[in-house]
Amino acid sequence: MMETLEYYEVGANSDTTEGRGPINGIGIAFKHKCDAVALIRTDWYAKRYGVMGCKERDGSYLALKRTVDVYESIGEYHASEKRQTTILESALAALTDEQKEALGISDSDYL
Repeated sequence: MMETLEYYEVGANSDTTEGRGPINGIGIAFKHKCDAVALIRTDWYAKRYGVMGCKERDGSYLALKRTVDVYESIGEYHASEKRQTTILESALAALTDEQKEALGISDSDYL
């Protein structure tokens, strides 16, 4: 059975001089945000990634909230994709051409 996991990835600013570059995850993640923030506040993090840009504009640390879907098997993944495609096809079929045009979509955009 597919499970959606939530975690917090430790982020770092790619511009360690001024902290104005894009934010990237560094591949270290925690279940709890407080643990990600605790790592960001260590000397190890400061020496490796710098302190410029280790916070968001609102003052919060770069503990990036992420989710990932974990499937039991490839079969479960394909079944899930097929189910999503079926739902999308059904929803598109229910729309008139005028409704699709108003929404700016076409069948070829999604199928």
